[in-house]
Amino acid sequence: PSSGRPPQDGNLCGQAAALVEEMQQELDRNRDASLEVRRRVFRDLQRQFHPDKNMGRAEAANAAFQRLMERRHMFLAP
Repeated sequence: PSSGRPPQDGNLCGQAAALVEEMQQELDRNRDASLEVRRRVFRDLQRQFHPDKNMGRAEAANAAFQRLMERRHMFLAP
């Protein structure tokens, strides 16, 4: 059975894969929360994974941030 997650991209470096996994775990924990809570969690994740906030690992953060933005419509659907 599928976990509902897309397969990991083979081109993501180890750091990016770890960031994406951390982000996905947070989204999964809040999947059944109210829309207000999901919006707050999403904003927090945007700040946490934004490349400008992760200068030491900007490439990895950029990959994680892009994945987060790709999933926003699924996570924020009413």
